[in-house]
Amino acid sequence: MASEARSRKIRKLLLPLLLILKLKASIIFPILLSVVAIVAFKGLGAGLTALTIAGAIGLKNLVETAAQSHSKVSYEIVPQVAPHWSRSAMEQDDALNVGYHSLY
Repeated sequence: MASEARSRKIRKLLLPLLLILKLKASIIFPILLSVVAIVAFKGLGAGLTALTIAGAIGLKNLVETAAQSHSKVSYEIVPQVAPHWSRSAMEQDDALNVGYHSLY
């Protein structure tokens, strides 16, 4: 008899707690699923937009190269080496550091 009373008391305390947890889960899960769905659709939209832009740029480049049959040649002017890399500039630096040779 005592065990039956104890089990009824436990059931009486535990049942409302379980119902509250079930209610909480039934409210929160749909909200979480809708947030995940919104983020997924936003990512899908961004991906489709990027694909459309990349396709438009590729098609534009394809049409431009087909219209221009000659190839483009570009030239670059390369500057000469700067004059301070000469040996005389290094010797001038050494002349300035003569008094400090013990520090190196």
